[in-house]
Amino acid sequence: MDWNALKKRLWKNRFRLANLAISALVLAFAITASAIAYASMPHSLLGALLLATIGLVVLRSLIMGRMQREIIERHVREKLLRQKEKELRFAGEVQRHFLKRPPEIPGLEIAAACLPASEVSGDYYDFLPVDEDRWLFILADVAGHGAPAALIMSAAMMSTA
Repeated sequence: MDWNALKKRLWKNRFRLANLAISALVLAFAITASAIAYASMPHSLLGALLLATIGLVVLRSLIMGRMQREIIERHVREKLLRQKEKELRFAGEVQRHFLKRPPEIPGLEIAAACLPASEVSGDYYDFLPVDEDRWLFILADVAGHGAPAALIMSAAMMSTA
């Protein structure tokens, strides 16, 4: 494993590592405090160890709380992202249903397709009958991409309907 991969792995597991280190220190302080209590050492040293142990327990609680907050925030971000992707897929389906099939014109073979770069786009085409023998073919591409371009395209589409 190279150094960068090790750094990434350590950073990803930083809360677990901190939790393990603090737990080990709490255990070591507890054992030391027990040994001091049985060895009739001065109470000031026992008090100092007790305060240090309490401090480590509080620190561990803070780290665990932060870890839980980060996990919850990541979960919320991922949920919002999934929701946005779902909405964009739905918008793309709606947009594809707006696009018309080519008309049947004797002597012509017409095909039409719209392949957006993302879920929705500003691409637009339409076929409008001018009279019995003439058709107007509209082809447009709104500058930009994504939802803003798709909204502008939808407004333009409604004006030709």
